[in-house]
Amino acid sequence: MAQHLWKAAAWLDGRTPPARQWCSGARHRLRHGQLDAVLADVADALAGEGLPETARATLTTVSAYLARHRDPINYEA
Repeated sequence: MAQHLWKAAAWLDGRTPPARQWCSGARHRLRHGQLDAVLADVADALAGEGLPETARATLTTVSAYLARHRDPINYEA
């Protein structure tokens, strides 16, 4: 799962401290049953202007993956 979240951090310019912080927070939220909050973050990023097409494609793929695997990702259950 972490590799998919790291891909989503592409909108934060890759391996920057903000990207690492977002990825860590997203992993924490997933472990505590907050998938919808992570999906909302990704949706917010997709709604932003000036997002490169490569980042947009990556975020779209990650969002679809998370939504498709909702049940197995529900670690809290």
